[in-house]
Amino acid sequence: SDWSSDVCSSDLVVDLTSGIYEKVISFSVYTTTLSNGWLWLPNVAWSPEGAFLTASVHGAPLGEESRETSPVFDIAAASADGGIRVPALRPKAGMWASPVYSPAPRGGLAYLQARSPIDSVSSEYDLVLADRDGSNPKVLFPGAGKAGIRPLEDGSDLAWSPDGREMAVIYQGDIYLVDVESGRATSVTVVGNASHPRWVR
Repeated sequence: SDWSSDVCSSDLVVDLTSGIYEKVISFSVYTTTLSNGWLWLPNVAWSPEGAFLTASVHGAPLGEESRETSPVFDIAAASADGGIRVPALRPKAGMWASPVYSPAPRGGLAYLQARSPIDSVSSEYDLVLADRDGSNPKVLFPGAGKAGIRPLEDGSDLAWSPDGREMAVIYQGDIYLVDVESGRATSVTVVGNASHPRWVR
């Protein structure tokens, strides 16, 4: 089957030719937020060639708590046919990790890393770039000594440039372009309320 033309709904991949549903990545409900009137909804992202999916997922409990109330959130990855599953590609990345593959053929995986992984709901975050297999993570922005990214205020959307050389991220209410080689960041807005960056050709 041509999995590159599939669509993803929650934890299922649907083969549009055969209509077969394949469970690829599982999401456990984070019941802790329900009492506060909101629900955590993780994003799902395809690799550019359509072979792999990645997402933030609820991790294993730290102690006696139930899986649904565990404060752990990992980045998981799986092949679209379900043959390869890596439930903790980047362990304890955080609830708002929002992993997304580079559009470049040999590009990496960008995500937000919680500075306080066990309190990732309200933690500050850093923008990180790792190899596609999760190895060699490198903090790109904003880095040590600076206030972190606050997804609860700014959102957690990340946008790659079409050539995979830069990323757009919201920081303190403005859009910053981050060079993935040097980590140099440039603010391109001064509005203080920017959101949902998107990058098109």
